[in-house]
Amino acid sequence: MEICHEGGEVELVPCPLGCADVPEVHCRVFVPSNVADPSLLCLPGTTPIAASTEAAMIVVDTDGGAIYQFDGDDRYIDPPIRGEGEGLIAGINFAVQPQTGDAPELAVFSVQRFELPADLVLVGLGARALVILSCEDVTIGGFLVAGAVVVTDGYGNRRVEPGPGGWPQGEGPGAGGDGAGASSGNSGGGGGAGFGGVGGTGGAGVGDGSTVAGGEGGGPYGEPTLVPLLGGSGGGAGEGNESYGYGGAGGGALQVSTPASITVLAGAAIEAGGYGGIGSDPTGGGGGAASGGGILLEARTIGIQGGAIVAVNGGGGGSSGQPYTTYGESGEKGQISLEPAAGGAAPTSSACRGGNGNSASFLDGETPPCTGRNGGGGGGGAGRIR
Repeated sequence: MEICHEGGEVELVPCPLGCADVPEVHCRVFVPSNVADPSLLCLPGTTPIAASTEAAMIVVDTDGGAIYQFDGDDRYIDPPIRGEGEGLIAGINFAVQPQTGDAPELAVFSVQRFELPADLVLVGLGARALVILSCEDVTIGGFLVAGAVVVTDGYGNRRVEPGPGGWPQGEGPGAGGDGAGASSGNSGGGGGAGFGGVGGTGGAGVGDGSTVAGGEGGGPYGEPTLVPLLGGSGGGAGEGNESYGYGGAGGGALQVSTPASITVLAGAAIEAGGYGGIGSDPTGGGGGAASGGGILLEARTIGIQGGAIVAVNGGGGGSSGQPYTTYGESGEKGQISLEPAAGGAAPTSSACRGGNGNSASFLDGETPPCTGRNGGGGGGGAGRIR
């Protein structure tokens, strides 16, 4: 940009993002999407996220703002990187920002620079979508996880949690429908969830002269721009189950914004995969898979090196079991690859496998291509990347 001063002196001002002339000539300014308060970018006093040398995993809690660290044996390292609470704590600012409509709130973490080394995994957890604002360059060398994950509590109990801002089983704007049932004992599989792609319809239950429908696959929703920032939806449940056949939990919503550059190094990954449907008990249909979440990367320049992966794949549907004797198999979580998540395998010839998740060339989840007394769950559709 040229600035003319009195006396004819011309000053040249570099504009890395280009120039604009409305309402007057000025350098363009980087404004993060979705964030209601752009002043959260480049806040004074912020620092990089600094993990202990023993840390192998960082967990970012989008509900309370704490950032925890764990060693290679999943043992908690005290103190945490950041304690709970809004505002600037330990060089990292945490703020809660609203979105429009039914979109989840944003958990906005402001840092001076965001670097994730190759030996670290960062996992986002919580009901709010995860937003990382970095004033300087962003470098991703490890695994940045915003997908659905299995969480183990202090008593050894395991549960599946959606990614940050994603929806649990049967919930969300693209949720898969539940399978239907009949008095004869036939059970339909749960429908896979949709988001960027459509979820697969659950398999029908056929036998004893009657047919019951599987749950409908969820449809697409949201905008390709990921404004507002949304995560994946949950899969539908298979009918006829007592403690099995649940739908998968959706992939989360992740935004990384910087006015500088984002580089994803070879061997690194950013993922927001949906969880697979759970296999049925011997009398029910398989659970539908969840859809993948949303990943939004914003920067002046973005470089994704060969061998790096950014993935928002849907999960595979759960299979049905052999009536009265055998349990079904659960589907895979959305893969960090070009391959579709496999639906749960049919454990016997009388059972029905789950539908596969989306593939690199097909954004929709699969409807199980078989029929049985109990149907398999539909595959989850793809999420969105921008």
